[in-house]
Amino acid sequence: MIVMEIREKINKLFDYSILIVCLMGTLFHFVYDLLGKIKIFGIIFPINESVFEHLKLSFYPLIIWYISTYFIYKKKLNLVFKKWFIFMTFSILISIFLILSLYYIYTGAFGINSPIIDILIYLFAITAAQLIVNNLYYKIILRNYHFLASIVIIIILFTIFTIFTFSPPNFPIFKIKN
Repeated sequence: MIVMEIREKINKLFDYSILIVCLMGTLFHFVYDLLGKIKIFGIIFPINESVFEHLKLSFYPLIIWYISTYFIYKKKLNLVFKKWFIFMTFSILISIFLILSLYYIYTGAFGINSPIIDILIYLFAITAAQLIVNNLYYKIILRNYHFLASIVIIIILFTIFTIFTFSPPNFPIFKIKN
């Protein structure tokens, strides 16, 4: 019975995360401007309207949610840091994949660009990523190399976000949308 109660609480935690992460991402969209466009804040907050910069709206809020949730609930819900970190990485990768693929499908296939559709894609990507991760949380057997791979992936993504924020390559994903 206790195991089922913990599972139910973890399921609710994932459900709440959708709202919390989406709200954080929405706030993050405006923080750079509100903080006076101080360069160092550009590492975390989008500095322009490029697709690349908007991926930060998934990356950093998900990291903040997973890490803070781990420290708040680790004892109550018997959370294992390695497992929690791996699923954080899964969620980040799924949301980034969905945002990029859906954005480029709708803009490329239909030749339109809509902030409303962009917002809906973001909400869908966060929701889908968290629901997928929640569904897999008790079904996948994880190994130490999964944890190590997750660390490497997060470090690579952080490095990419940091370097390309200040020195973006000349590719369409880094172009500022009109």
